[in-house]
Amino acid sequence: MIKIPTQRKQQRQGVYFLSLGVQNMRCFGPEQTLNLTTSDSKPAMWTIILANNASGKTTLLQALWGASLEVASIPDARNESKNSRASPEWTQRGFFEAELSGFVRKPHNSSKLSAQYCLMNWLKSQDISWTAELEVFHSHRLSDGWGVVGNTITAPIPNFSPIYAYGASRVGYKTQSQRYTGFPTLFSETEVLIDAESWITNLDHNYLRGDPTAKNRLEMAKNLLIAVLPDVIDVRISSPRNSRESPILEFETSFGWMSLDRLSLGYRSMISWMVDFMAHMVDAYPDSEDPLAEPAICLIDEIDLHLHPKWQREIVDYLSERFPRTQFIVTAHSPLVVQSATQANIVLLRQPEGKDWVEIINDPPDVRNWRLDQILTSDLFGLPSARPKELDEPLAERDQILKKKAITKKDRDRLVELDAIIEKTPGGETIADSESMALIREAAQYITKNKPAAE
Repeated sequence: MIKIPTQRKQQRQGVYFLSLGVQNMRCFGPEQTLNLTTSDSKPAMWTIILANNASGKTTLLQALWGASLEVASIPDARNESKNSRASPEWTQRGFFEAELSGFVRKPHNSSKLSAQYCLMNWLKSQDISWTAELEVFHSHRLSDGWGVVGNTITAPIPNFSPIYAYGASRVGYKTQSQRYTGFPTLFSETEVLIDAESWITNLDHNYLRGDPTAKNRLEMAKNLLIAVLPDVIDVRISSPRNSRESPILEFETSFGWMSLDRLSLGYRSMISWMVDFMAHMVDAYPDSEDPLAEPAICLIDEIDLHLHPKWQREIVDYLSERFPRTQFIVTAHSPLVVQSATQANIVLLRQPEGKDWVEIINDPPDVRNWRLDQILTSDLFGLPSARPKELDEPLAERDQILKKKAITKKDRDRLVELDAIIEKTPGGETIADSESMALIREAAQYITKNKPAAE
């Protein structure tokens, strides 16, 4: 029997992930574990998963979402009444179980997903008050399709943190009545999120009608968007010109006021999932003075998608500050995200040579304080060089010549030709550094050419 400690009334507790175990799931073969903790075994506020395309990043996010759904406070399917099956929770659970056939790795007939959780008051807390390791599901082929068997959970875990998932395709809108948690975007690129503009303008409408809570939520939404969107100075809701029109959400930029539909795809993508996340946090914690600071888990596929390098460097710090009790588990392709997340838990997915499955590497090289070119050529990204692709062959040829035990005159002549090609590439980290290096190179060549002959 799992013992749950008594909650402290003064602070809301939340359940966070410590690890995820997978076996025979899509590109993952033998049983292995995704670590989601810091070096001191506490749940990591940020876990960033890196891998080539089609190497299992999205699969792990989908598995995490399904694992949380199976242990959250949802009645067992066999004991639910017919009325309860119309609930959003039932819809989500049924949706995930319908996906199981696509999870099982062929030619196997079963797969396993397990997870470890902890219950605690704060992500940065020094004590973990409760942990439990549970086999979430064991899916296998049934006579009438696929199903979940062998679930070892005998009771729902109380206070499981709300979990929200966002796929790589996250632009588009739904009405609030259709909204559940945004999770379908993680499974289908045709799914869309809530109507961010309608949600914010509805807050404005309720505020004008005298709702004090709406006023606080409206200011929270505006401040969130101003802070996260580069070059946005202010946010406002314009009044409709007549009774047939609706209010419009507008953003002040250096080019003037712009409506949401006139913003770039990068802006709209950020606004879509950020407002969706905020709206669900408000729904989950309606009595909280700051719902964004309450416990939650957020899964984001390709967090760097559509983001300018400046955004990529700031996104982790910004979200950490505004959502201080959210556990973020994300995938990325950008070395800038890795470089900026100095305290993050970094995970690498890679296919071992000669194997037909992907390995989860939980302790890749530590690249804190590394330059971008060093990160790109590390095991995290595996580029052969940070120089232009056209220089790969000249660099490789020069290395081969220099490795020879005896270098001929022909080799030396070829090295001169290769050096001339390679030296055209700018050196240093900035344009000023490159210009300085060029001047030094020219000075060295001049001194060598005009050096007096030895007596």
